Amino acid sequence: MPSQPRFALKQSSLAVVAAVAMLSSQLTYAGAGWADNTDKAGRPFKQPTFYANSPMGMLPGHGPAGTPAPEGTARDTGTPLRKFVDSLPLVDGYVTNANLLAANVSTLGRHIPTAIKEDLTSAAGVALLATTPTAHSISYPDADYYEIAVVEYREQLHSDLPALVPDTTTVPGSALNTGLVTGGTTLRGYVQIWTPNLPASTPKTQLFYLTGKPILDNKGNPVYAAGSGPHYLGPIISS
Repeated sequence: MPSQPRFALKQSSLAVVAAVAMLSSQLTYAGAGWADNTDKAGRPFKQPTFYANSPMGMLPGHGPAGTPAPEGTARDTGTPLRKFVDSLPLVDGYVTNANLLAANVSTLGRHIPTAIKEDLTSAAGVALLATTPTAHSISYPDADYYEIAVVEYREQLHSDLPALVPDTTTVPGSALNTGLVTGGTTLRGYVQIWTPNLPASTPKTQLFYLTGKPILDNKGNPVYAAGSGPHYLGPIISS
């Protein structure tokens, strides 16, 4: 019978294990850190590090005299964000899937849209297929075609962050991404542009600047997004 291998921890390994166990029992906090530094005159002071600057409520101040939070006082870092209160955005099609959003316990109703390519079901597409059976799209027959743009928009990213406040008194239609909207978090990201060559069932939402002014193309026509407009991390392109 072959002999079984035997292993033994060296004292140095035991020391590492003990140190890790000790560290794991200590609480870890987020928030701006402080480090020792000296000014031009050589006087020591606490230097804020400004990393992991998450709000944590009232914390003791460690700054030098004359700063907003000197040693021995308290500083307000802001209201802490609660964890695990909003579910992650769901991935759905180019149109908001009511069944998926109904399963999302979050009150934010966010989702990650999936881009949809041009199809060939229109009269122009059928005519193209008659002459080019291998065509993928009307705009570029050799490839799947999507129109993607970069826009600025607002979205509420957490229940404890500011909610969207649409100007519904002057702007009709959807309140999420149309017209003048304040609140939320200002984002810059991608959005799929609606084109006439998309499937006829594709919904569209008019796009506006953050000021509420409509976005126009080079011919002066309003620009529309496919689906319900821009959303964080979307649209996903799957070809």
